[in-house]
Amino acid sequence: MIKKEVRPPWIAYPEVPPGDIFWRFGGEAYMHTVFMDYWSSLQNEEKLNYLKRWNAPQEWNNFLNQDIDPELKDFLDQLDVEH
Repeated sequence: MIKKEVRPPWIAYPEVPPGDIFWRFGGEAYMHTVFMDYWSSLQNEEKLNYLKRWNAPQEWNNFLNQDIDPELKDFLDQLDVEH
C-alpha cells in the first residue's frame, strides 16, 4: 500500500516548537490524528529519509528520535542542521 505523505508539523506550523501547549489544544488533531498516524506507519529507514527530505530542524529531530532505532538516532545526532 502506498502511503500519502503528510506535511511535517514544522512545515504546517513553523512557529510552533514540538513541546508547545498548542499541540495539546489547537494542534492536537493534526499532530495525533494526522502526523503521528503517518509517522507511526513508516519504517525506520523511511523515517530517516522523511526527516532528511523535509529538512527537519534539530528540535524536531530530537523529538521524533524517540521512535527511531538507536543506530539511526546516532546518525541523526551527528547531523549538523541549524535553523
